[in-house]
Amino acid sequence: MTIKEISVGELLGFLESELYRESDVKPITAERVHSQINNPRALPDDIVLIVAYSGDGKLAGFIGMLPDTGNSNEEFYRFAWNSCWWVDRKAEQGIALKLFYRSIQVWQGNYMITDLTQHTRKIVELTRLFNIVNPIQGYGLQIRSDFTGKLTRRKKLFRFFLPVSLIADKAVNLIMGWRLKKWDRKNTPAALQIEYLEMHCLAYVRAGLDAGIAIDDFAPRISFFWCIGMNFFMEIAKMRAARMLWAKLIKQFNPQNPKSMALRTHSQ
Repeated sequence: MTIKEISVGELLGFLESELYRESDVKPITAERVHSQINNPRALPDDIVLIVAYSGDGKLAGFIGMLPDTGNSNEEFYRFAWNSCWWVDRKAEQGIALKLFYRSIQVWQGNYMITDLTQHTRKIVELTRLFNIVNPIQGYGLQIRSDFTGKLTRRKKLFRFFLPVSLIADKAVNLIMGWRLKKWDRKNTPAALQIEYLEMHCLAYVRAGLDAGIAIDDFAPRISFFWCIGMNFFMEIAKMRAARMLWAKLIKQFNPQNPKSMALRTHSQ
């Protein structure tokens, strides 16, 4: 078995190679290749694809990575997201783990993986290399009115009441259109949103500055979307903390326009 590591700078060459053309299963599409090349957080030497070939030259498996950047305790770091992972069922055993360990190794342990299936989760847990964060769990309730749908499916006589039913639906849904959410107390969605703000802020700003754009030319145009929960005072605290954090993060880049330090956000 042969394992080949492919960097961002080697993707176009791999796309035109005989190995790629003759393979029935494509480890990466042309669209994804151009997406990786244009990823502002990727470097030419970043390994983004690892492929395994059996002795007869057939594709036995592959695993893909997406380069990204993050910030923790004001420390900038680079890591990779697992973007795909496939192994031919007819291939020899152990290829899946070899590819997985190899991808972690080339990124020096700075590796993240989400949306795990039950089988994949067992593999990840067995490696004991990951800090597994359980998803936020809860329940939701949404009450909606559909008089119009009920009436139009019945006798033609009721269709005369269609304008009234439309108004009734809108009125009832306006009053009763609320959502009840109860989250696990061990997880704080507000705190997670603040952490994402910090991480994305520094990533966007550094990408803009690396492209030669002045901070005041793009910072006032960056905006975020917030989800608002049922805890009124928690959401107020979240918004106030986000505004102060944004101003603090942007200030270190010496903006001249006060609007650069003003947080733009849409909430619902």
